Amino acid sequence: MIETKRLKEKLAGKIRFPEDISTKRTLIGAVLRSPVDHGEIREIKIPEVPEDITVITASDIPGSNRISVPGGAMPLLARKEVTYRGEAVLLAAGPDRESLDRFLESVEIDLNPLPEWKYSDEDEEMSGPARMIVKGDPVEALEQASIKVESSFTTPLQRHLATPLLSVYVKTEGQKFTISSSTQWPTNVIQNCAAVTGVARKNFSIKLNPLGKPLDSKIWMPSLVAAQAALLAQKSKKPVSLSYSAEETILCSPMRIPARFHCEAGLDESGKLQSLIVDFKIDTGSHVMLTPEILDRICIGAAGVYQCRHIKVTGIAYRSHKPPLGAFSGMGLAQAFFAVESLTDILINRFIEFQKKEIERLVEEAVSAGDDNRLKSARTRTTTDPAQWRSRNFLIKGNTYLSGGKLMKSPPLDSVLEKLIDSSDFTRKYAAFTNALSKREKNGGSPFARKGIGLATSYMGSNFLRRERGLFSATVIGRLDKKGKLSLITTSVPDNYALLKMWRQSAAEILGIEENMVDISSDEEGQIALAGPATLSRNITVTTRLVNQACEQIKKRRFRDPLPLVVKKTYQNSSTRKWDTETFSGHPFQELSWGGCVVEAEIDEMTFSPVVKRVWYAIDCGTVLNRNSALAEVESETMQALGWCFTEDPEKKRYWKLPGIENLPEIHVDFIESSSRTANALGGMVFNTFPAAYRNAVSAAARSQFASIPIRPEDIYTALEGR
Repeated sequence: MIETKRLKEKLAGKIRFPEDISTKRTLIGAVLRSPVDHGEIREIKIPEVPEDITVITASDIPGSNRISVPGGAMPLLARKEVTYRGEAVLLAAGPDRESLDRFLESVEIDLNPLPEWKYSDEDEEMSGPARMIVKGDPVEALEQASIKVESSFTTPLQRHLATPLLSVYVKTEGQKFTISSSTQWPTNVIQNCAAVTGVARKNFSIKLNPLGKPLDSKIWMPSLVAAQAALLAQKSKKPVSLSYSAEETILCSPMRIPARFHCEAGLDESGKLQSLIVDFKIDTGSHVMLTPEILDRICIGAAGVYQCRHIKVTGIAYRSHKPPLGAFSGMGLAQAFFAVESLTDILINRFIEFQKKEIERLVEEAVSAGDDNRLKSARTRTTTDPAQWRSRNFLIKGNTYLSGGKLMKSPPLDSVLEKLIDSSDFTRKYAAFTNALSKREKNGGSPFARKGIGLATSYMGSNFLRRERGLFSATVIGRLDKKGKLSLITTSVPDNYALLKMWRQSAAEILGIEENMVDISSDEEGQIALAGPATLSRNITVTTRLVNQACEQIKKRRFRDPLPLVVKKTYQNSSTRKWDTETFSGHPFQELSWGGCVVEAEIDEMTFSPVVKRVWYAIDCGTVLNRNSALAEVESETMQALGWCFTEDPEKKRYWKLPGIENLPEIHVDFIESSSRTANALGGMVFNTFPAAYRNAVSAAARSQFASIPIRPEDIYTALEGR
């Protein structure tokens, strides 16, 4: 159990992690991997195996050769075909690393190279899940629009900023398995280990290590590593420690899915959004893992936060020779909001051009007519700025989602926008920077720096869209003993001590007991069969609610029923906000947070590098339970998002440049006071807003519409060349 005391000891370095655990009987595990992107396994040539070495290939697995999640699966070991460089082909364990490495060097994988997959719409083998949603008649509405925009956008892979090493320790006693691991999804680890070993899941328990800040890198990947170690422990009948090297971890860990968007949109003469058509493709890697969820979230996010009666979104996932992708913070919404908020920026600029031409026309007509009143009226007309356009087009009460669900109340987007404009001085800076750049270009160069300011707004939905129990469910079991001590067992895995302390404080306050009388732990004994992972702010939004509900029920019964008293609370689907995944209809998210970001940037004219000077956030995420933790979350994600937008090189498999201290901007965060009494999603909000705001700011500074991130110095140099 992750008890509070144990977690403190772990954070102080007093308890060993899986890679540190060792006994005289412990074997060291290792994985032999494919050296090619795609090939047919003709033969695995294994020399005589020493007595102290244990070897496993796909044909030796007693159970299923699959690591499964709701909606997807991948092979544990390649049997006939390898589909990405680094795919596991053979497992081995030995008494020490040196002898194990010598043995693995003697193993030969006879591979017949196969052609690289090339995606096409007609190739069913290459295609994964697909989705198309239509609201109204977007094609006809686009034809009737006064202002039309067509543009494409791309978002790249993203690796974890400091990818934590993947390691696991498995000990066996007869048919009993004890797994030491760091994972966001303990029930999935147990479920998959039971499936591959052919042993009942009741024989598995798991000792959990602190997560740190996983950014969803530890959703299903620990299940793969644990299953590999469990097989080696089962066959050798000895404890096995399996730790991926830094290179293996980087090579095999899931990354953010890259996406390509093609967008068309139309406005009427007043600037109202009339039509939105979005077509996107995502690379799911070699196998589908959580891809249906990501695809659906992108579809919903692609509709943005604006009123539009006519929308069409089409998305398809395709396979490639990358490791399975997708488990990354936000699960798709970041890619969607980058595209739709970048498109919004282009739309606004086009609308401003339209307004300027209209003013010029009115001035000319007034001059021709000799009408001084009309001339005065025409010259006093102003153009819209990005904040004004957004405010006029935001969703309001009574509007419908792309999925048809109706908004029961107006989102707090105007409050978010008002706070952003005020704190960042957006209106003045937008006008000043625009005028300075106009003078600079008119005069052929000037002392004015190339500065830009960009804005983006979005929402963040907590929990999963797909309602499978293995994803959506969560449970808290509360037990009050005769001494008045409360024990809470949860299916969640907290990623920081502050969260545990917050739950303890809340429980103690409800029951009127001291904090030291409350013990909170994760379900390490597998008492609860199915539950979703600790992601998408489920710890804050779901587990916090269940902890409070369990304590409230115990409070009501403690003086009526005999002790010990046991209460079980399980998260239920909302009866008022129904959602149908198959028909893509209803209310997709049970709770929403709303937010926005303003980025102030300038271009270094010596290096052509974009420099982020200041960042402002305004976020309505319901009740903020711990302000310091919330601020740390925003600041941490900003650094990650900055890397995605500016410094990461996703093509390099081993190394990539991380944001340095010189890249870090001033960060200002305002949490909007909300009428909601519940805590809503915060994690992922930065990824949903910062990238588009950054792109919009740099585009404004360069006076060029960039279509992708990262924006590199060479991109800016090309855009400015000749000016």
